[in-house]
Order: sequence, then structure tokens, then C-alpha cells
Amino acid sequence: MSIVSIQLGQCGNQIGEELFNNVIADVRSTAPNVSPAEDASYVETSTDRFFNTKKDGSLEARAVLIDTEEKVIQCLLNRRRPLPWSYNAKSVCSQRRGSGNNWAQGFCVFGDVVGHQVVDALRSQVERCDRLSGLLLMLSLAGGTGSGLGAYVSQLVADEFPKCFQLAPLVWPYDSGEVIVQSYNSLLTLSHLHQHVEALLSFSNDDVERIGQRLAAGKQVNFSEMNSIIGHQLASVLQPAEPIASFSHLLNVLCPQPDYKLLSLYSCPQLSERTLRYTTWTWPGLMKHLRQMLITNCSQEEGMNWSVKPETKRNISVANVAFLRGIGCQSADSHVLNDDLLYPLWSPPQFRFASCSTRRPFNHYPEMASLLSNNQSFISRLNPLLERAWRMFSSKAYLHQYQLYGLCENDFLDSFIILEQALMNYKQLS
Repeated sequence: MSIVSIQLGQCGNQIGEELFNNVIADVRSTAPNVSPAEDASYVETSTDRFFNTKKDGSLEARAVLIDTEEKVIQCLLNRRRPLPWSYNAKSVCSQRRGSGNNWAQGFCVFGDVVGHQVVDALRSQVERCDRLSGLLLMLSLAGGTGSGLGAYVSQLVADEFPKCFQLAPLVWPYDSGEVIVQSYNSLLTLSHLHQHVEALLSFSNDDVERIGQRLAAGKQVNFSEMNSIIGHQLASVLQPAEPIASFSHLLNVLCPQPDYKLLSLYSCPQLSERTLRYTTWTWPGLMKHLRQMLITNCSQEEGMNWSVKPETKRNISVANVAFLRGIGCQSADSHVLNDDLLYPLWSPPQFRFASCSTRRPFNHYPEMASLLSNNQSFISRLNPLLERAWRMFSSKAYLHQYQLYGLCENDFLDSFIILEQALMNYKQLS
């Protein structure tokens, strides 16, 4: 079951590279606790999921690279990697100038320019899959290319490949602000993706930076290190684990209703390789931490408020899927994540939670637990986003920059309506 990645803009392309790096590192790592046959099956499944194998035996990522500037993509194509994999230079769609952080330019201008190239490149990748499991759209919300062109591509893919499941990992901008119009860009992107993809997976720059600083013992981290963290977390839930074997099966469990498609990801432990040598985790400890991360909506296993209980503060989930990797994972009590207090009353216990496991360790972690969750955590992000965007819109701030490329005020109003409805749906879970 293969997954084809669509990497959009600078952020999406760099995260895509880190995802493939983590997959290759995991495949090439040793697994002394599993049988040779089990290890070979895992390696074969993982490799086929993310890579084409060329005639010379080298690996080529199942990916389409899209950007309105050439610099980042050329760096990825020319990169000499310590682990043997590469991109296909024919699966590239780029231009010579960027979108200037303008969503309308990426959507209305570059969408029409590169749309046919994207479809051709994607169809070429899809035809090389024995069995396509789904599409992975990686992008940032704040800029112009990833957000604007990304929204256009999601719509294009839904039209051209209507039976393909789409999962969109999104990177939220810093709360302090990266671009003056990031609220507009995020509003328009989220509303379009909400209509055309099956699920949206959120990563916050603020949360990822805090994780990176902890791994680096308090030192400042750069975007490359942050992208590596996102790639690591993505790989922890996309690598093979039984019984969920396909992308479509996973999204059917997580998003049983089309009104609820906003996902969060929690994983533990999150340790540097240096620290991991001197740290021991047990499965009861991992499950206890993962449950508390879900209850408190905390991105790290350290610094949580352990006094918070689901009886007093409920981060209600529509559905959850746990991924348990490593020695003894079959003995882990994952049912602590299927507590009635964590779900709405109308959610049937047999459909709202699933657990996947593999005895093979993930990368250098002897034990690792990750949780993909469809819960109310998006409320804390959508509320301030909509408030900031509405304040700007009501004063008509910067609207002329978007009208210049064909957007009108009704386009913004439609986006507000879509996200306000999504916000209301999640609030009503409580």
C-alpha cells in the first residue's frame, strides 16, 4: 500500500525530505528483538510504501515537489545524503519567482500555471504504485506558495483523483507572527482544505520549537531541526503497524464523519540519542503519559499538569488511534485511551479507538508510543485565528493585495462561514 507525497512550498518540501530521512533511518536500523522474517517483511512494506526501487537498486521517493521558486527544490535534488535515496527530477513543478506571501497569487495565478504539470507528475507517480493507499499533502499555512498553491492543488487532486484519500500535515505559524497577513492566509487555506481533503494534521511552530529546545538542552533550534522533529513524528504514525495496514483504513477510523477532520499528534518519549542511552521507559509509564498528554493537550511528556483529570477538564475526542512500537508493545494496556470520559456520549466504544503495534523498535527508540487524535484541541487555535482575521477583514486591512489577483470579499466570508461551522462542531462535543 503506497503513499505518494505532495510537497508544497519551502516548508512542505523540507518536511517531506525529513520524513523520508526518518523512514530510511528506521528501515536501516537494527532490530535484534524481532525475527529475520518479521524484520524483512517490515522493511519491504515500509520501502514499498514510500519509495520506488530503481533498476540499480537505489531508492527514489514517491513524491511530487512543488514550489514557485527553484532554490529549495534544486537543493533537495542535488543533496548528497548519507543514506541512499533521491528524488525524481521529473516529478518537479516550479517557477522562477515566489508568491510574495500572497495567498491569492499562489491560488489564482500559479495554480493555473502549474496545475497541468502537477496532475501529470502526480499521475506518473500514482501509476508506478501497485496499490495506492493515499496522498500526503505537506504545506505551511502562513506563506503564499504552500498555502495558496496548496489549497489549489488539494482541490485539483480531489477532482482528478476523487477516490484517493488525502491527509494534509499543516504547519501553523508562530503565535507571535511571521507574516503580517498570516491570519488571512491561514483562514483561506484551512477553509479550502476542509472542503477537499479527508483529514488535516496540525503541527505548531511554537510547540515544535519547545520540543527542539528540550532535546537540545535549552539551546536555540533552527528550522532544519524543527523540520526533523516533524518528520520524526510523522514517520512514527505512517510506518507499518498492524492491524491497520492502509492509509484509507486509518482515516476511516479517525474521521468517521466529514464534519470532524482536524487531527493532532502526540508522541513519547521525545529524547535526544544522548539522553536515551541513560533513560528507561516502561509501557505502563508510556501509556500513562500519553493519556495525560491527550487530556491536557500537551505536546511534551514533561511539564504537564497532572492534577488535571478528564472529570474536570475534558479534551473530547471523536476518535483516536495509538501506535505502539518496540519490545513488549503487545503487553501495553492501550484501553486507558478508550475511557468513556474521553469521548462524546454518542460515540460507540468499538469504533472510536484502535491500537496498532509492531515489535520492531522505531529508529533508536526501544519503545515508543504515538497517538493520532481527532479532538477539540483545534478550538484553541481556530478561535484566535478567526478573531484576528475578522478584525483585519472588518477594517479592510490588506484586502487590496488579494483583490489584485481576483479574490473578492465574498471569498473571505465563505471561508469564515466554513471555519466557524467547523469550530462550532467541535465545541458541541462537550
